[in-house]
Formats: sequence, structure tokens, C-alpha cells
Amino acid sequence: MPDVVLSTPTGTAALTINGNTIHSLLGIEVVQADQRSEEPFEELVGKKFDELNLLFSNVKLIIINEVSMVSNIMLHAAHYCAQSHHPFVA
Repeated sequence: MPDVVLSTPTGTAALTINGNTIHSLLGIEVVQADQRSEEPFEELVGKKFDELNLLFSNVKLIIINEVSMVSNIMLHAAHYCAQSHHPFVA
């Protein structure tokens, strides 16, 4: 498993850097702005949670390219997801 993971907010940028979108990397569902609820993301359970635990078992660094295009809600979701797989994340 990699120790550095590359991600971006868009698919085109992900292809350019040979990475993943933030959504696909962290298993976050894409929701249209007009259909958002109070909760910006759902907690992962089951197989997807286990897959992410395996992926993040060796990860030391997540690089988010074009971070200026990422909303505060998405950054919070990414932080929450990373923290659930590595409790020491601050």
C-alpha cells in the first residue's frame, strides 16, 4: 500500500496527476448542492470501511491538489474520514 496518496476535487485533475478524486478516495457520496442535508456526509460501514482501513494502513500523507477548489464541508469530511482510519490525525 502507498504511503503517499494523491487526490483532487475533480476527475480531470485526478487523471492529470494519476490520483483519485477526494470523493472516490474517501468513499464520500457526491451530492448535488440543492439536495444537501444537515449532515454533509455519511459514516462508512462494512466492506467499504474495511477497504479504506486497508488502504490507509500505511498512508503517512494525503496530498490534495487544487485544495482552493475544495469546500470547507469537504475538508471537514476528509478530516473526519482520515481520523476514523487513523485516530492520531489532528
